[in-house]
Amino acid sequence: MSTIMKSFRLATITLLIAFSLPVWAEAPRRIVSLKPSITDTVYALGLGERLVGVTKYCDAPDGAKKPEIAADYTRPYTERIIGLRPDIVIGSEENSSRRSIDALRRAGLSVEIFPFTTLGETLDSIEKISAVLGAPERGKKLRGEIEGRLDALKKRYGDKKPANAVVVWGLKPTILAGPGTFMDDAIAYIGLTNAARGTSVRYPKIGLEQLIAFDPDIIVDLSMDIKPGSAQERPWSNVDSIKAVREGRVIAMDPGMFRAGPRMPNALEKLAARIYGN
Repeated sequence: MSTIMKSFRLATITLLIAFSLPVWAEAPRRIVSLKPSITDTVYALGLGERLVGVTKYCDAPDGAKKPEIAADYTRPYTERIIGLRPDIVIGSEENSSRRSIDALRRAGLSVEIFPFTTLGETLDSIEKISAVLGAPERGKKLRGEIEGRLDALKKRYGDKKPANAVVVWGLKPTILAGPGTFMDDAIAYIGLTNAARGTSVRYPKIGLEQLIAFDPDIIVDLSMDIKPGSAQERPWSNVDSIKAVREGRVIAMDPGMFRAGPRMPNALEKLAARIYGN
């Protein structure tokens, strides 16, 4: 190789390195997450050490130091977040208070908001968050892993006898996962049809009469009060006119497992095992 070519190659490599450095140098190093799904995503991307603030409902992997509590489910603790000096605050379109988000932006903080309503939006948001954090390839890999596990579930359970199910998120009133929600999308991967799909809102509030009319084969109880020995009765307790109750197919599980994010495949695997016994 001639001296001129060697010099040209060295100069090219130097320029590439020079142009790549700002991307990583400017990648946010101090992150505040305003949604458990976002916190799960940051950890799944291998960037958990950058988290300085999370919601009180967020979890840290075993052995990881839990960041400071900086928000509840919908309301960021504005002054506390400002004090954490984050490079970026990441929230969701569904849960983040607009007034609080505006206050953070007025304080000069960088705030990014992403949607997690449907499973498709969730997968897109995982990739977008990874790009914002300077790790786009990790986001693509994580999305591929999630999609691969979902596809495997569909192949395994897709030919099961069709069953109607309702997914209960809340009690008093009873709140279901309706059409256009991530759980509506998710349960289809394990052979279930959402009995509330015909409603007109994403999270319908229903009475016992409507639940009886749905007559689901399976009730997936993800309401918050599901601890063993809980004294709180469910609206459907002892209502034998509901097939799921009559046949003992009411399945209570931890709602924290079913977040719109990296946990979903594992949660669906556990739910399928409860339903099908394998």
